[in-house]
Amino acid sequence: MNETMMNALAALFEKHRIVFWYCEDPLLVADFEACAMPTVEKRDITGHPLATKVKVLLERPKDKFLLFCRGPRPADEENFLIDVLLANAEFQTDKASLLATELGLGPEATPVIKSCMGFFAAAKRVQELKSRLKDGGAENLEGLMLGIAAGVSGSGIERILMQLYKDKTGELARTIDRCGLTAYLWRAVRQAYGYESTDPSLDDFAMA
Repeated sequence: MNETMMNALAALFEKHRIVFWYCEDPLLVADFEACAMPTVEKRDITGHPLATKVKVLLERPKDKFLLFCRGPRPADEENFLIDVLLANAEFQTDKASLLATELGLGPEATPVIKSCMGFFAAAKRVQELKSRLKDGGAENLEGLMLGIAAGVSGSGIERILMQLYKDKTGELARTIDRCGLTAYLWRAVRQAYGYESTDPSLDDFAMA
């Protein structure tokens, strides 16, 4: 199991006693088998939902478990373990989900991260994001990322616009675009200044 996956699992177990792993990729079975966490018992629960519920809730209610199930997550109405799952956590192995977990964010952050994968191509940006998240502000994840991409402290749209106007090469705007944050930039401008355009640009905004 690679370091990113191990870090994501460790982050989940810091907050939850039980973590479910529904695995649709047969190649990841080896990662489950290789996973070793001293304080966590891993169990392949495929086809054994009732025995699993008895084990984790009645027989060993304080122990930590990684519950691995081969195949997709069942529909909630067909999942005998749905109550246990909803009270705990699910480990997901797509890159965006792993990043969300590593950053200490909930699954609601995954779509945002998925749309901004270019941001995470630079390790320096990722480390800065982790640092800023420790100070709060997770509810404005795109704003934090935009501020980092623009090289300003905080997420104030005025300072970001000033940086864009000062950059005569256009490289900063291209960096923001590569990070997948251009759409968010103009949403923030619209919210702050009421500027709307089907083809927004700095020049057009300046003349609006």
